[in-house]
Amino acid sequence: MINDTIKVLTDLQEIDVKIHALEEEKRKKPLVLEEEDKAVTILKEKLASLQSSHKDSRKEIDQKELFLKEKEDKVLKLNVQLNTIKTNKEYSTLQHEISGVKADMSVLEDEILGFFSRAEQIQKDTESAQKELEVALKKRDEVAKEVNAAVAEVDKALGELYVKRSEFAEKVPSGFMTIYEKIIAHTVNKTALAQVIEEVCQGCFMDVSPQEINELMRGKDIIRCRSCSRILYL
Repeated sequence: MINDTIKVLTDLQEIDVKIHALEEEKRKKPLVLEEEDKAVTILKEKLASLQSSHKDSRKEIDQKELFLKEKEDKVLKLNVQLNTIKTNKEYSTLQHEISGVKADMSVLEDEILGFFSRAEQIQKDTESAQKELEVALKKRDEVAKEVNAAVAEVDKALGELYVKRSEFAEKVPSGFMTIYEKIIAHTVNKTALAQVIEEVCQGCFMDVSPQEINELMRGKDIIRCRSCSRILYL
C-alpha cells in the first residue's frame, strides 16, 4: 500500500518538477521583451529631447533674425537721417551710431549662423535617432512574436502536464496528498520526496538513522526526513 503510494508520488513529483520548470520558463520569457521595451523607451526619450532641442534652436534663430531685422530697419532710418544732417558733428555722431548698429548686426549674423549650424547637426542627429527607433521597434515586434510563440508552446505543454497531474493525484489517498502538497509548497525545487542512498537523504544529504531505514524497509507508514521533512523512500 505505502510502496504503491510512494511510486505514484514519485511519478507525480516528476510531473511537478517539469511543471515548475515550465512555469519558471514562462515567467522569464517576457523579461526579454522588457529589455527591448526599455531600449525603445530610451530611444523615444532621446528622439523627443532632440526634437525639443531643434525646436528651441529654431526659436532662437527666429528671435535673432527678428532682432537683426530691427537693426537693419534702424540702419535704414539712420541713413535717411544722414541726408538731413547739417553739421559735421551731428553727421559724425550719426555715423558712429550707424557703425555701432552694424557691429551689433555682425554679431547677430554670426550667432544666427552658429544656431543654423547647431540646428543642422541636431536635425541630422534626430534623423539618425529616428532610424534607430524604427530598428528598435521592429526588433521589439519580432521579439514579441517570438516570446508569444514560446509562451504559447509552454502553455500547451503545461496544459498537458496539468491533465496528467490530475490523473496521478487521483490515485493518491487524500491524507498523503495533503502532506505532499504542504511539502512542495515549501521547497524551492518542488520536490516532496527524496530517495535514501547509503543511509543519506538525497534531498538534504543528511544521515538517515538505521531505525528509519528499517521502517522504510517495512513499508508500513510514510517516513519523513528529520532534516528537510521530505518523504523518504528506498
